[in-house]
Amino acid sequence: MTWDTKYWGIESSSPLTKKHLLGAGWCRERSAINYHPAEPMRALLFRTRKAAREWAADERARFAGHPGCCADWRFRVVRVLERVAVI
Repeated sequence: MTWDTKYWGIESSSPLTKKHLLGAGWCRERSAINYHPAEPMRALLFRTRKAAREWAADERARFAGHPGCCADWRFRVVRVLERVAVI
């Protein structure tokens, strides 16, 4: 049994790091994420592109005034395919 679901994710990059997909740990509203203690961390995913773009814009604004490398962080909305399969 396999299923695929398309979501929107956030790709982060900076002059000092490689591009990578942000994890759910970036969600400031931790109460919205109720993990089972044994569940692994997951990507920060959005159902709509609009929601992902709004989140990315908020993060860009949040870090724009920071001194040091944080001001160089970039957040870009990317399409993500989540595939779940029983192996």
